[in-house]
Amino acid sequence: MSNILIVCGAQKTYISEGKFNRLMTEAAKEALGENHRVKTTIIEDGYDIEDEREKWLWADSVILQFPTFWFGPPSILKAYMDAAYVRKVFYDRGAPYGSGGLFTDKTYMISSTWNAPEEAFDDVETFYEGLDVDEALVAMHKAQQYIGMQPLPSFTVHNVIVGPEFESNRDRFIDHLNAVYAD
Repeated sequence: MSNILIVCGAQKTYISEGKFNRLMTEAAKEALGENHRVKTTIIEDGYDIEDEREKWLWADSVILQFPTFWFGPPSILKAYMDAAYVRKVFYDRGAPYGSGGLFTDKTYMISSTWNAPEEAFDDVETFYEGLDVDEALVAMHKAQQYIGMQPLPSFTVHNVIVGPEFESNRDRFIDHLNAVYAD
């Protein structure tokens, strides 16, 4: 049984209420709660930064659940990271650059939702020019690498505004979580 922190970066906007990512967070909490100790943070609901740092120290693994806004995480998730990831708790100075992460015994998973269709990543003739989602989110991966964490397989949902299909994506997510966090 491991300790898993789920950080939900859902953010209400003119185009979305953030429900999909909140529901994905709840689905993960419920599915993983059967065999793991799970804590959650819904950033938009508010948080105490010292409590958040304690959650990160407690966690063996962190799931970052967020919508992709303009090719990256929402501003509230970035602001949360800026506040939480402090020197001497998450990292220290290392040589070479980026080698001072203090969370080397922890893993992370990115679970992102996109309005972009899956086909936008198909090949060099499409918008993302053949990049996969992890390559498109390289800055998020590098931030976790900087603090020493090791990646787990990411999860992605496409077309969440045009055709959200929550039920089938929730089931797919639960299967993914069960495979990744199998004991």
